[in-house]
Amino acid sequence: MWFGTPNGLCRYDGDHFQSYQLQDVKNSEVNNFVRGKILEDLNGNMWFTNEKGVFKWDKISEKINLIWGRNLLEHNSVDYYALVIDESRFIWMFNIQAGLIKFDLTTSKISKFPFPFKINLGNLINNYIEPGPDRKIWLKLGDEKAIMRCFDLKTCTFSTPKDYKNVNAIFFDQDQKMLVYKNKIEIANSKNDTSIVPYINKIQSNINFKSGIKDHYGRWWLTSANGLTCFNENQQTFTQFFHDNLKLNSLPFDLTTCLNIDRTNNLWIGTDGGGVARLDLKQPRFYIFPLSMGDFPILKDYFTKCFFEDDQQRIWFGTYSSGLNIYDPEKGTLLNFKNDPHKKNSLPGNIIGAIFQDKDKNKWIGTNAGLAIFDEEKKSFKKVFIKNYVLVAPDLGSFINKIIQLKNGNLLCATTRGVLSVKRNQRNVFNAEFSPNLFGMSGIDLIQLNNGNIYVGQTTGVLQLRCTGESVDSINHFLNGFNVKSISGDLKNENFLWIATNEGLVHYNIKSDSYLLYNQNNGLSDNHLYGELEDSAGNLWISSNKGLSYFNTHKKTFENFSHLNGLQSNEFNTQAFYKGASGNFYFGGVNGFNWFKANLKSPIKTKPQAAITTIEIDNQAFIKDSNYILHHLIEVPYYQNDFNFIFSALDYTLPQANKMQYILEGWDPMPIITVNKSARYSNLPPGNYTLKLMVSNAEGVWSDPEIIDIRIKAPFWKTPPFFVVISIFILLLAIYLTYLLLKRKEEKRIRVLENQVAINAERLRISADMHDEIGSSITQIALLSELVQTQHRSDLKKEMQIISSTSHRLVQTISEIIWALNPQNDTLENLLAYIREQSQQYFEPFDKEFQIDFPEEVPSIKLTNEMRRNLYLITKELLNNALKHSNATCIQLSFRIIDKELRFMVSDNGSGINEEKTRADANGMKNLRKRINDIGGTISWLNKTQGTQVNYSMPLNNYTTFFTFDSTA
Repeated sequence: MWFGTPNGLCRYDGDHFQSYQLQDVKNSEVNNFVRGKILEDLNGNMWFTNEKGVFKWDKISEKINLIWGRNLLEHNSVDYYALVIDESRFIWMFNIQAGLIKFDLTTSKISKFPFPFKINLGNLINNYIEPGPDRKIWLKLGDEKAIMRCFDLKTCTFSTPKDYKNVNAIFFDQDQKMLVYKNKIEIANSKNDTSIVPYINKIQSNINFKSGIKDHYGRWWLTSANGLTCFNENQQTFTQFFHDNLKLNSLPFDLTTCLNIDRTNNLWIGTDGGGVARLDLKQPRFYIFPLSMGDFPILKDYFTKCFFEDDQQRIWFGTYSSGLNIYDPEKGTLLNFKNDPHKKNSLPGNIIGAIFQDKDKNKWIGTNAGLAIFDEEKKSFKKVFIKNYVLVAPDLGSFINKIIQLKNGNLLCATTRGVLSVKRNQRNVFNAEFSPNLFGMSGIDLIQLNNGNIYVGQTTGVLQLRCTGESVDSINHFLNGFNVKSISGDLKNENFLWIATNEGLVHYNIKSDSYLLYNQNNGLSDNHLYGELEDSAGNLWISSNKGLSYFNTHKKTFENFSHLNGLQSNEFNTQAFYKGASGNFYFGGVNGFNWFKANLKSPIKTKPQAAITTIEIDNQAFIKDSNYILHHLIEVPYYQNDFNFIFSALDYTLPQANKMQYILEGWDPMPIITVNKSARYSNLPPGNYTLKLMVSNAEGVWSDPEIIDIRIKAPFWKTPPFFVVISIFILLLAIYLTYLLLKRKEEKRIRVLENQVAINAERLRISADMHDEIGSSITQIALLSELVQTQHRSDLKKEMQIISSTSHRLVQTISEIIWALNPQNDTLENLLAYIREQSQQYFEPFDKEFQIDFPEEVPSIKLTNEMRRNLYLITKELLNNALKHSNATCIQLSFRIIDKELRFMVSDNGSGINEEKTRADANGMKNLRKRINDIGGTISWLNKTQGTQVNYSMPLNNYTTFFTFDSTA
């Protein structure tokens, strides 16, 4: 928005005002007073005039320049007013002495068209000049007897239309025009259909309307020295707006001068002395009382506790300390009733908790000092007698939260002291008493369903009552532990209740005694709820400590509203909610209340416009160049890499509710949504980036994106040619270094291979010698021992058996040593094959089921001699123990590679073993633990329900220097 002021141009983006002035130190006579209209050319430049000449605000430089100076003018009058830009190249100005002046934007030449009629310069009270859409300028200059004339921009001639002789002003719409006379207005359309409406006795007399505009709702808005006037064409009514010192949001000043309607239907009113005002022409989503906190000084506060809507759609509301109030939104009037201790028939107490009208049109007021019937015609309150009232609460009385009328005609009240019944006796007098069996059961809310069931909301849950004749009894209590604030029946299903609690919204199934809970995890703005109202579609409006929430019960979705959307505040109150017969929903809080139509269709929503108002690079304002103007491209060197962007959402209805969504593609991983109006990026590396900005208004409508491309040039040492040269140099250097490294590695490898060949040759020699010499000799001993056993000498048989057994064990041991020393057996695959072969031979003579579970494919892993030997001996020992001691019928050996660990398992289905009962110095377990510990592994025994399971493993990470393995195995 642009505003013309005595101090130059002012631009408003919804958050800030930016002032632009001509700074000319050489010419002290130059001023920045904006006379007439602000004009915009096709390039987005802004023009204005005053007595010193024609001024231009340049869109690129964002500076004001004097284009046409005073020395070119023949008349020095202060009245040089800009009127209109015609054909996008001529500015038309008005001067009371010089007439009409045409200024050529391209050549800066002027053409003057003096008035062909005389003007009474001594009495210019009725000056009127306005350009019309028909390329004519309409003028009425001088006193009351002056005649309306027009100037044709196409023929550059003056004329005096006869039909406009007594017209004081003409205002235009698309296909309509309003002719303003001294005592009436005439509205004509393009078909020459006219309507005449007198305004004498409807508004203040002697009004000279200076400007007028028609909104999209059939209302004409007119400025004058007597405030702002609205003519509703559909209703044929006039409304005037004036400045009121007692109301913060009234018209700031009665002398109104100019009008403008923005794209989102806000009316901007310029005043002479009071600045600018904004009026939202749209029907608000939420009506609010009060508009400002000082509107009704008679009220100490606006803390609203309850509501009632009468047949005239007046709003009755009770407050915490300001008594009972009746507000007429149509007239803007307020009636207030408070307790007067000196008047018998005054309001009993100033804390109003409930307002209710029964079937006989009696209006019941529940206060902190009891219950009363209000006679509005007599403006008196008749207090209702409460049995044992003094004994119950002699000081504070019974605070009444809710009043309902039962199907039998009696009233029932939820109070802080219990459930209160109100009945009419035979003398037509109302009496009230607490139900004896419900006394002390504090109630916050109270309802009776169509089936007759009564439910009372309490701080400890929900109390179900039964009405039998004239008595009310308790029959059930549920939702224990919930602090219940309100209860309502589900309009779609009578078997359900909607219950607002301090833990969220409860949908309670009466039949099954079950419920669903909706809270912040489901989208609610807050868990601490106060009340809920159900619309005709079965959807809910819910009040809380964080505003209002709309719950779509079909889609199970929530939409939340806060004070940014026009609510009285974010904090609402218990029982301060009400559904009026008109369809209005009312919600009260700590700063007043809101009301709205729950099923009102939303008007056509207008997209806001996103704007990047300021760009700073290295804390300096960015000066727009041709790249930016033509392509929205910013190109800077690498050392200018600190950016600050200031955003704006060009929707002025509720600027505080506007949101920004931006992303710097190439840097931000995802869009950022915020209410902040700026974004700073520091130390951006060279590269190409794209800033995308979208904004949303209070209705949640998002704009089209505003896009800026940013190119940060790389330094020369980061440019492609430099990279090519450096790459070639690095490549040559790498080749040379690789050559040297490979040469050294080859030499080292040859030495290692020579050593390895020598070691392997020695191992082969030892293996062969042991096999040929020791093995053959011990084998011979074994054979001789067996031969001796065949003889029948009893004194040698036992010794020979020992020799034979020992010889066999030696042969086996030497065979194992030979296998371990053989370098051809260094792999895990050979180890598993050897274990499979030996263990199957070992179990072959015995009537036992032996199972081996090894993987089909084993990765290529090299093991040291110590590893292979210890793993084999551990396996052998465990299998031997299982065979000898377990009494098992089935023994299983398993192996797997899991998490870079060799894992073996020996299990049986035998009698089991208890490690704790085994002798601490048992050599078998000691040896097993020592062997596994020597290779960095672990072993554990698991005594199952049937049998024993031994797990032993060796991690591979501890021996990375000895083997390689395939991680996919």
